[in-house]
Amino acid sequence: MSTILLVEDDVDLAEIWAELLEIQGHDVRVARTVSMARGLDVHDVDVAVIDWTLPDGSGAEVIANMRQRGFDAKLVITTGHGGDEVPEGTSGADVVMRKPFRVRELRQVIGDLTSSQAD
Repeated sequence: MSTILLVEDDVDLAEIWAELLEIQGHDVRVARTVSMARGLDVHDVDVAVIDWTLPDGSGAEVIANMRQRGFDAKLVITTGHGGDEVPEGTSGADVVMRKPFRVRELRQVIGDLTSSQAD
């Protein structure tokens, strides 16, 4: 299927999401911090799911670093804080998801994004 990058600092949440996406046949890579995300190859990633607030920085830093390294795929930003404002136009996100959301919603978003890449 597709290669998915999850950047999520909540260990339990990241494991659940990764397991369920792997069951669907996706190759899933997980990073829990900005630093970890910087160390991952992003050239073959089809969809990145990035938490906006991370322990060592922000999702914006991850996105900027990925773009500098040639990332040009679909992007989902997640945020669990009602006060977190994802600036319009600066993130380049295809979808912004506010936590909490159901896993089936994440699967649907990823399915929609990966099927639109195939078109």
